[in-house]
Amino acid sequence: LHLTTQIVASNIEKYPAGLWGVLSESQWDAVLRARVYQKTLQLHRLPNSTAAATAATAVVINSPHQPPQKKPPTLLLPSLSAKHLSLIEQHPQNTHLANSSTADELLWKNILN
Repeated sequence: LHLTTQIVASNIEKYPAGLWGVLSESQWDAVLRARVYQKTLQLHRLPNSTAAATAATAVVINSPHQPPQKKPPTLLLPSLSAKHLSLIEQHPQNTHLANSSTADELLWKNILN
């Protein structure tokens, strides 16, 4: 189930909006959490990112007896665009997904800020 959630989360934009109505709110929340996690990991895998440069510098500067200092992951862009999220939440078959507090906390908050 975890692998399926990851695959679905990585391809949210490719599925029609009405298809999401088959998911329960808890399954939708799991997909959204996986999506945010994937986008956070992608940010840290970029070779030219400042987070990677900071981590490399910390390894060189710190003594060999201290672990390198790492910053918590930061999202620069929303994990899912407002356009796609609106289409999904406004579809008549997805009224139960529009009430998701996870979408509000993880996606809409980031989209609006």
